[in-house]
Amino acid sequence: MYKNFENSEDLITDERFLAWYFERNSPLAADWEAKLRTEPQLKTLNNEAEIIMKQLHFNEKDISGEQISEAFKKLKEKIGEGESQKKSPIINMPSRRNRWWLAAASIIVIAIAGAILWGSSLSGKSQLTHTTEFGQIVEQQLPDGTKVTLNANSSVILGDDWGAEKPREVWLKGEAFFNVAKSPKKQQFIVHTSRFDIIVTGTQFNVVDRPGRVNIMLQEGTVILKTEDGQETLMKPGDFVEYKEDQLSKKELTVANITSWKDRKIYFENTPVQEAAKMITDIYGVEIVTGDEVIRSKLLTGVMPNDDLEVLLQAIEATLECKAERSGNKIVLKSN
Repeated sequence: MYKNFENSEDLITDERFLAWYFERNSPLAADWEAKLRTEPQLKTLNNEAEIIMKQLHFNEKDISGEQISEAFKKLKEKIGEGESQKKSPIINMPSRRNRWWLAAASIIVIAIAGAILWGSSLSGKSQLTHTTEFGQIVEQQLPDGTKVTLNANSSVILGDDWGAEKPREVWLKGEAFFNVAKSPKKQQFIVHTSRFDIIVTGTQFNVVDRPGRVNIMLQEGTVILKTEDGQETLMKPGDFVEYKEDQLSKKELTVANITSWKDRKIYFENTPVQEAAKMITDIYGVEIVTGDEVIRSKLLTGVMPNDDLEVLLQAIEATLECKAERSGNKIVLKSN
């Protein structure tokens, strides 16, 4: 049975979240992905926990058995003897010591201690964190004049030292359109996503970083994408690049279609119904279930109104010739 999560630190001690963060392709990671799809309200905590992990700046390296033992010794000390007498969660190391588990041993200690690095590295950042709720679109202006439009269920957090002669850094989860202001001192503007960094000076682009979907559409200027393994990709206006199957790939798409969400529209182009369902879940926080094989085999194409979930569902019903049956937070698509 799944346990309940009260805060982001609880997530960091869960082996499924750690597998999702470090490995993505493991059964535990798939289990966590399924949980996020069925419990949209958990996504906010998941986003916060992922930002905490990024702020730790953990460099992967070989960790000795002694270091792991010491990490768990500190973990027990943080939990306290009183807690240990209760039925506290026991963290078991798997027989095959994956690199992400080795890293997790150290990270869990920090999380249980109250996210020490989170508190120190993000001190003063609480005023510089912007988030949106499901169904909400918000435009924000950053201290340098950069304009950021956040799509629903998204967050952007600013790095320190924006007034100093250092790169202007932000961490994104969800989807956002950036209109980056040029810096008099030509400071770089860097957007960190889960799969690559976007390095620019002044330009306009759209970025998506959601579970199973990470991409960028460049509207104006030039940017450099840099992946964790050091691969760099130069983009020019009109380029669309997505991270798929552990690599970057370019496509030719229309900027207006990708950024249609800013005008409260949603764009589909031969989009499998199950993929479209995930997009709707990301925006509205509802669970979309494809009720039969006929529906699952269909593709969705068109630009549809996206300022009201019920109107969007009506458009999908007309396009796919199906019926959307809603019960609370669950919507089932069935063939007519």
